[in-house]
Order: sequence, then C-alpha cells, then structure tokens
Amino acid sequence: MSDTNRQTTKARALFEETFPDAAKPEPETADNTQTDDASSVQSVWEADELLDVIGEFDATDYEDTFQPIPPGKYAAEITEVSTRETKAGDGKYLAIAVQIVGGEHDGRFVWDRLNVVNQNPEAVAIARSRLANLCRSVGVRKPERYADFQGMAVTVIVGIEKSDEHGDSNKVKRYMATAGSEG
Repeated sequence: MSDTNRQTTKARALFEETFPDAAKPEPETADNTQTDDASSVQSVWEADELLDVIGEFDATDYEDTFQPIPPGKYAAEITEVSTRETKAGDGKYLAIAVQIVGGEHDGRFVWDRLNVVNQNPEAVAIARSRLANLCRSVGVRKPERYADFQGMAVTVIVGIEKSDEHGDSNKVKRYMATAGSEG
C-alpha cells in the first residue's frame, strides 16, 4: 500500500470515527451513475489531494495560537465588502474585510459587520452611522456598489471584543481617513 493510500485510509477512518452519522460517499462511475463495485472506481477520498499537500497531520500536535491584534490605530485596506443574511434570517448585514497594511501585524485581517437591515431600528441606525463613518473616511459620499470600497486605504481603530464562548476577537471601532483620502 502506498503512503498516499495509507494516509487516505487513516483520514477516512478518522473522519468516520469523528462523524459516525455522516453519509459516506457512494462510489460513482465516470458517467456519474452509482455503482456497487467500489474497486472499479476511485473513491472520493482517494481523489482528495489534501494529504498529498500537508502530509501526516495530527491536530492534537498543535495549539491554537491565534490571538487578536492589540487594540490601536492601524493603516489598512478594505479588501472585501459583501451582504450576508443574519443568523436569524430576518435581516442583512454588510460584511467588511479589512487587512492591516504595514507594521508588526501586516497582512492580518479584522472584520466588521454593519446590520443595515434589521428588525431593531436602533441596530440599523448604528449601522448606518458606522457606514457613514466609513464612507467619509474613504471619500465615498453615496455608495452604489461594493466595489466603491474595495481596495480603499483607510485607518482603523481596532478594539477587542471579549467572549467566553468564542474567544476574544478584534472589532473595528471606527474608521478614519488616511492622509489625502478624505472626501
């Protein structure tokens, strides 16, 4: 048995042990019809290249070392803005990905969520106020497209949101204009 097949077998066994109620993939033929002869086709597990890339891996050998960046003022860039549905399914928020540019935390991301559609009018008012803050900071008076923000330089004031359930995380507290970008 090759190293790849051995790793695939170990991964399959670990998955089945961890998720005993998960549906197991049915072998398929080249024309996507199912077959009972598992040996006649390559299984979904054997086609997976993850083990080829990372080699032997045991998550218990590693600690979760992720830590939020310290509170402070950071030069940054808006890398993505999208609209997502709230967990409850009764509203929408703007999901804003902000990447730190320069310094010790260069390349790290912080995220912001602005509840622009919500049953709570106070949540909407706060989100619109924060959106106005972002717009002024990047010189966009009336945003029409997500692309109006993407790639824009901004300074962010970052704080830490405490959570016993999910662990501490960063929170964008405020946006500020980067020199020469205020509109």
